[in-house]
Amino acid sequence: QTQTSSKRSNGQEASRVSRTRKEITRFAKAQKQCARLAKRDLERFWKKLDTTDVVACREALEDFLPQLVQAYGNVGGQLAVEWYDRLRRAAGARGDYTPKPAPLPSIETVHARIRSALNPLARAGDAEASLEALSESTESWVKNSARQTVSDAAAKDPAKVRFARVPTGAVTCSFCMMLASRGWIYASEKSAGAFDRYHAHCDCQVVPSWASKPASIAGYDPEEIKKRYDAGEFEEDTRKRSGGRKKPTEEASDGN
Repeated sequence: QTQTSSKRSNGQEASRVSRTRKEITRFAKAQKQCARLAKRDLERFWKKLDTTDVVACREALEDFLPQLVQAYGNVGGQLAVEWYDRLRRAAGARGDYTPKPAPLPSIETVHARIRSALNPLARAGDAEASLEALSESTESWVKNSARQTVSDAAAKDPAKVRFARVPTGAVTCSFCMMLASRGWIYASEKSAGAFDRYHAHCDCQVVPSWASKPASIAGYDPEEIKKRYDAGEFEEDTRKRSGGRKKPTEEASDGN
């Protein structure tokens, strides 16, 4: 009977671990879809612009892009609120708490990025490079609206929350692996600020846990990641992902 109970317990734990990973994967996919739609709308708008007139492009983008980021950022933030609330209720966390969407980047921030992104177009007529820069920033802003909502909620939750930075992509760079190797830490504004740094195309997620001991997530072992990180195993992945450009540590941004 003891062995039967042990097997049942192990089976329940394995099911919970798998369910947690599926929740994270589903959340990450929803963010990617939201960002993909935002980038699609940006590209459609870009095709209508006369890229030979940089000033006109800048003025049009300054009107369009903040609205685009707000529209899709609001969707990302609401996705995160619902995801966090669902996990919290499933964990049976004590006390009432309703998370709120994180603030979106200011209009000034978006305008500043537009000006810098248009430099290749203004200096060398490189419309493709300018669109790529704007597209990367748009993707980051939309994804970050969800991720920062989670980290902000965890930091403000009256229940004792731990969180971890969990990789979800096929390839994860050394910068992200360094953060992932820190494992489960207590959420605070300071620790949230340390986690809320993401490079272009980053798929990492901040995952909360209300358990008395660190949660188990399939495929996430911070101690093993730390060993591999210290051994330099992720440096090659960083070079592959950066494509010869700046390393992710140099590109990292909090999106604001």
